[in-house]
Amino acid sequence: MTQSQKKDTSKALLGLISDVKLAERVTAPSDAAEVPVSALRARSNQPRRFFSEAALAALAASLTENGVLQPLLVRPQPGGQYEVIAGERRLRAAKLAGLSRVPVRVHPCTDAEADQLSLIENLQREDLSRFEDVSFKLRLIAASWEQSPQEAKATLRKLKKHPQEDAERVAELEGLFQRLGREQWTSFVANGLPVLDLPDLLLQALQEGVIQQSKAVLIARAPADQQQALLERAVNEQLSVEQLRASIAQLTVPAPLSGVEQRFQALRKLQPRAFSKLSPEQQQQAQHLLDQLQALLN
Repeated sequence: MTQSQKKDTSKALLGLISDVKLAERVTAPSDAAEVPVSALRARSNQPRRFFSEAALAALAASLTENGVLQPLLVRPQPGGQYEVIAGERRLRAAKLAGLSRVPVRVHPCTDAEADQLSLIENLQREDLSRFEDVSFKLRLIAASWEQSPQEAKATLRKLKKHPQEDAERVAELEGLFQRLGREQWTSFVANGLPVLDLPDLLLQALQEGVIQQSKAVLIARAPADQQQALLERAVNEQLSVEQLRASIAQLTVPAPLSGVEQRFQALRKLQPRAFSKLSPEQQQQAQHLLDQLQALLN
């Protein structure tokens, strides 16, 4: 991709995000039609992975009473089937409610366009977990730069340290996050990206809303064998960030060394040249003592 093409892609991406309602942007209201639920399938790479069962049950009850008020956005597939670009949560709830047909808006598009539309639609939701919010934004940035998410993560961290090295990309990020709202791109890099590196235990707790991001990141710094217990304490005892930080500090403070351990540590710090300064008799004695020490330790 040439430099001008990259600029065009970035501008187009910002244009998409500036519109609030995805379905209204890609099709007119008159284009809505009803299709059988059996003709719809979710995308295999749907960006949203976690769906609260309680929230789905509540939505299903609402759909039973009021129907599906906002059409799903889909793209046509062979054999009269449709792939859901935006609205998988509504589709799941419709199945729970026993609905046979749902309203859709059909929008033919490429895989890349479907990816971006799905990400943008999800980012406009209010019930995203922090992990989903961060991962969706990272994937959107990666797509606009034609990089993998891992490459985009590295680029973002480099830009935060040295923004003067690529003023054009910094301007793109500022424009993107201004349209997305809620945070600056520098805050996203410093406070958002660490969420993607959380262990599965803490990631699941964060996605389920059991614990806040700041506490999850703190617990991740503790020894792995202590994280489960810390998570349970943080939840059950409703520990504040300060209390949690103090608990972790107690876990990671090493126990004081005994006198023998201190002497052994000092011995390990001796440089080889100290041995060369000994007399032949002293070297022989030191060698004998070292042999004895090694035999004891083994």
